[in-house]
Amino acid sequence: MASVLNNVNALNAFRHLSQADQMFGKSLQKLSSGLRINNAFDDPAGLVLSEKLRAQVKGLNQATLNTQDALSMIQTAEGALNEQASLLNQIRALALHSANTGVVDADTIAADQSQVDEAIASINRIATQTEFAGKKLLDGSAGNKGIVVLNNVLSSVVVGNTAPSGTTDVDIALTTQATRATLAGDVDRSSDVSGDHVVNVNGVNITITDGSDQSTVVNTLNSAFGSNDLDLIAVANGNNIDIRHNQYGSDYSVSLVDGDNILNAADTDSADGTDVVGTINGEAATGKGLVLTADSGTEYAGTKITFLSSASTGAHSSAFQVVQGQLRFQIGGNASDYVSTSIGDLRAIQLGTSAGGATGLNSIKTGGTYALATNPSQALAVIDAAINDVSNSRARLGSLGSYVMETQLNSISITVENIQASESRIRDVDMASETTNMTKNQILLQAATAMLAQANSAPQSVLRLLQ
Repeated sequence: MASVLNNVNALNAFRHLSQADQMFGKSLQKLSSGLRINNAFDDPAGLVLSEKLRAQVKGLNQATLNTQDALSMIQTAEGALNEQASLLNQIRALALHSANTGVVDADTIAADQSQVDEAIASINRIATQTEFAGKKLLDGSAGNKGIVVLNNVLSSVVVGNTAPSGTTDVDIALTTQATRATLAGDVDRSSDVSGDHVVNVNGVNITITDGSDQSTVVNTLNSAFGSNDLDLIAVANGNNIDIRHNQYGSDYSVSLVDGDNILNAADTDSADGTDVVGTINGEAATGKGLVLTADSGTEYAGTKITFLSSASTGAHSSAFQVVQGQLRFQIGGNASDYVSTSIGDLRAIQLGTSAGGATGLNSIKTGGTYALATNPSQALAVIDAAINDVSNSRARLGSLGSYVMETQLNSISITVENIQASESRIRDVDMASETTNMTKNQILLQAATAMLAQANSAPQSVLRLLQ
């Protein structure tokens, strides 16, 4: 049928032309972008899977950067610990030299002690100044954290370098309270002193003047204590006068030489303080004053708890909490892919505590309990314990860096490679196949254009009927 109002052939040709043009445009888009899926219309299911894989790759790439930063932090800390270890080895050599008393004299030992003091100061400086991106690494702030729970029993907690993972409640037991050295007076001082008299308290001569009443004697003693840097206090006790040390523990004592019996009936007398006695987590601990330190080899080795002087004896459940793992490293692409660790307190006061007590490495400094001239054998034990503390910290960091961080970097690189290959197979275009499609669509487009031209010219034959 010849019709000019509805050219069905032209409409058919135009429809095929539009389809060919659309397919040709998609081929151009894929070839120019290199992607098989440019939008959700191309492959909805493939797009969903591809986006998940892309997110995973992005996360793993960030995890690589995170792990590299963590590894750099660990290397920074280990480098500082290496220097501390070198200083400790030098200190040990000096202690051995000073122990050779058959050859060295007092002046030589004093020179060695001076070097030891400077080396310990350097160890402290390294511990307090080493940082990474503004975060202190060796001063204990990156170590295990202690939180006092029973504020009526403990005043503070300093956690050692060992503790179970996570957050744990720790039980303690106080067997014996620490005491201050107290020399009780037993001379009735309700009457005034007759004549001038001299008493010697902790090596300091103090003159009690004629006519002094009890209050005046107390004030005279306290004034002399203050001017001579004696951490003592005199107090009236009824008609008597007691002398008490202000610090708790066996390291502090009061001695009195009182030949005229102004304060005490004995010509000489002395008193010592006592140390706290107890356990931490049911395990052995050593007391020094009000401080109880968990012994080496225990679960919380090195942890120091300081009791209030008013603390009651007995068992105290959940007296404090310990939180391990202050450093959290996100080394994977998911929230659960992290590792936690702690870097202990590597200051001198915390090094060698298993042999040096509460003061650690400071106990071998000038004036310390185990100074080179006083106890060189124990000084060596403190140094060896400090070397062990530093070595253990280095070993933990080395294991973390070698067996976790470096291994993780290798694993991530392999995972990224495989996931990227999977995402490529889903989303990337096959250039050879798509080029073939484009050629086909290009031919169809040209053919449809030619046929549309032919269809549009067909109605012109109707004009011959009108002639």
